[in-house]
Amino acid sequence: MAYNILTIEREFGTGGYEIAMELSKLLQIPFYDQNKIRLILNHEGNFTRAQQPSSTEKTNPMLYNLTTKMSDKEGCITPVDDETAKKEFGVIRRLSEEGPCIILGRCANYILRNRSDVYSVFIQGDVEKKKQRMQRMLGNISADLVLQEMKHTDQTRSEYYQHFTGRRWDDPSDYNMILDEAKMTEEEMVLFIMNHMQKQAMDYSEQRKHYINQ
Repeated sequence: MAYNILTIEREFGTGGYEIAMELSKLLQIPFYDQNKIRLILNHEGNFTRAQQPSSTEKTNPMLYNLTTKMSDKEGCITPVDDETAKKEFGVIRRLSEEGPCIILGRCANYILRNRSDVYSVFIQGDVEKKKQRMQRMLGNISADLVLQEMKHTDQTRSEYYQHFTGRRWDDPSDYNMILDEAKMTEEEMVLFIMNHMQKQAMDYSEQRKHYINQ
């Protein structure tokens, strides 16, 4: 069995975007996050952003600006209605049928749960290390503001996942692999994911040959 689809869910600040991008280059397969999925919907005329300002925008404009600044790489979830989310899930299914790819977030592991060629990863991390990483990326940003955004984004991702799947976002049973960013570098995680996917595929192949030859 070959794994054709890789899905990655991640806590804010763990480098999931960069890991997905590097894996895309190494595996030479396309990578899709919420922005690319919405571009596809925009092109098809099927995406409408929620009309009302988010609670963060109304109560903490500075935090909202940070969220906007980080949305390209860290995937801060912006509001969408259920109908738009369903359209996004339809795009995810279609992309998975078109060929090998990597999908970041968007409940892709759950949406594609019935496919045997999907490998799903969840990346968690240490709060202090995640905070330091975000401060390095953003420059002159206070630690308190980064911590607020970490908490807000992870809560939003968790609620989004629970709303559309009925399951806990960080439930290990929903993933093939849980990685701890506090114990590994981005490079180590990239290689670990690649090697583990390949090893499991090879182990399955050997088991199948053994079964057939019995």
